[in-house]
Amino acid sequence: MENKANATRALDLMDIGWWTYSRCSGVFECSKAIHRLFLLPYDIEIDFADLTNLIPDRDNLLESLELLDDEYRFFEKELTALTSEGKNIWLKVSIELLNHEKQLYLGVMKDITKEKILAESRITLMNEQIRYKNTVGKLAIIAETDLRGTITFVNDKFCEVTGYKKHELIGKTHRLVNSGYHPKDFFKQMWETLLSGEVWQGRICNARKDESVYWVQTNIAPIYRDNKITGFFSMRIEITNQVALEEEIEIEKERGRFNAQLASVGEMSASIAHEIANPLAIINGANNLIVKMVDKPDKILLHADSVKNAVQRIQKIITGLKRLARKSTGDDFELTKLDDIVVETMDFLEESLRHTHITLEVSKIPQGVFLMCRDVEISQVLVNLVRNSRDSIIENNCKERWIKVHISLNENQIVVSVVDSGPGISKDIQNKIMESFFTTKKTGKGTGLGLSLVKKIIESHKGKISLLPDEENTTFEITLPRHIVD
Repeated sequence: MENKANATRALDLMDIGWWTYSRCSGVFECSKAIHRLFLLPYDIEIDFADLTNLIPDRDNLLESLELLDDEYRFFEKELTALTSEGKNIWLKVSIELLNHEKQLYLGVMKDITKEKILAESRITLMNEQIRYKNTVGKLAIIAETDLRGTITFVNDKFCEVTGYKKHELIGKTHRLVNSGYHPKDFFKQMWETLLSGEVWQGRICNARKDESVYWVQTNIAPIYRDNKITGFFSMRIEITNQVALEEEIEIEKERGRFNAQLASVGEMSASIAHEIANPLAIINGANNLIVKMVDKPDKILLHADSVKNAVQRIQKIITGLKRLARKSTGDDFELTKLDDIVVETMDFLEESLRHTHITLEVSKIPQGVFLMCRDVEISQVLVNLVRNSRDSIIENNCKERWIKVHISLNENQIVVSVVDSGPGISKDIQNKIMESFFTTKKTGKGTGLGLSLVKKIIESHKGKISLLPDEENTTFEITLPRHIVD
């Protein structure tokens, strides 16, 4: 009896209820913990029928009792129950057959409602995590590396975007997808941030297996174990199309700024043209009269030629200003003589370079050559390239100060090369020089859109522009399709 009392107290302390029931005599006895489980007052006597009526799946419990015999003396189930206040609870019910002849049973009941709720919450959380992982996995490029940056895991999206298979990536570093776009300092700063325990965020231009480039918005975070960084987790979203769109927007903005600048020049040139048009006519007329009327023709002819040259110079400036001042956006492609574009643009540039002491040399322009183009845009290209050459010569204080423009024909193509006496372009950046936002100029001196805009214009004319890497001097070469006129 003492052992039974001690066991009862121990079970009560653990809020585990017990009961005994004899099917032969109908005698039912239970502990106070049973009353507490079902929120029953201690002074209310209950029998086995009262107890089982609080279990909705009563039939399941009774059928299990029937199955107990000398061979199978024990079973355990998880069942729902109702308290006296109608509250649903979960019970772990264990029943043992103590005496088969007397059909005497010992039952133990424990409230496992909290455990069930916690387990269901865990299952729900796991399902949500699986759904989140699957969703993120479809959208994001995910990778894990060790402390040295060696890849230990990649998801399917990583392979889909890069074109590599998992076995080609695991064990390698991200140098495998390095496009060469970013300088070494970019990655040095990234590693310093990560090893300090901070999260690194930024845009990276990577390369696929086929060497095409793609842009990703990147988040990289350290992985900690025992308060030590053991690796890194990265999640990237591909933003190639977004970057291309931003590039187009910026190029259009640059084009707008360029056109606005040219428009202001155009307004000035229009005013100049109006103001000096009549004086030019008078000068020309007077020049003709002087030639006919003077007694010392040799001397006056010399001055007359100077006047004539000055007039022609002014005319060239005005013609160049008018050409560059026109807005080209939306213009149709028109059949245009090559020499008309080049002569007027070079005359204007020659005058603009006069105060810099930079010589502009232009080769003989092939005559009778036509191309389908927006002539103002071709002028803009030439102006941009020559001004870049000018800036390089001035910034580097070059002793030799010259720019050469050479024009030739190659089968059905027009070839224009612009060469300058500057120090050249480093091989490290030659592949990047025409990418958007890349500039060699000091902060605030360039947007990095000049050459990318030039490239866009030339490509819109079905042409090509390239930096010739093996030339002694910086040389840009443009090829444009020649239009053969019958």
